[in-house]
Amino acid sequence: MSSPAKWFRGRRILVVEDEFLIGFAIASTLSDHGAETLGPIGTLSDALARGEREGLQGALLDLTLGHDTSTAVARVLRRRNIPFILMTGYGDESIPAELEAAPRLRKPFEQAALLEACRSLFM
Repeated sequence: MSSPAKWFRGRRILVVEDEFLIGFAIASTLSDHGAETLGPIGTLSDALARGEREGLQGALLDLTLGHDTSTAVARVLRRRNIPFILMTGYGDESIPAELEAAPRLRKPFEQAALLEACRSLFM
């Protein structure tokens, strides 16, 4: 197995999270493991803009962004064939039907769970 510091080298991962400290912790963890992170992005409009035009190898999407959801961002990423992980602290009933099959991380999660989910999906 390769060194954890090299797991995500060369991968651009979008981090969409409206709680800045949580988003910063996620982005820092991925950066520490070699990823180039974009974010944390805290608004739907900024996330859509980044999702549409950036060269990405993956994304982490907080389901709830204030009064919005990241469902529209997920649609953009699917259209572009960019894998993503949905992050939420809410129950399964809060997941829109079109995102039921999306890989998920239930908040709060440990750093090890974040890294393993990303490694499984983005590598």
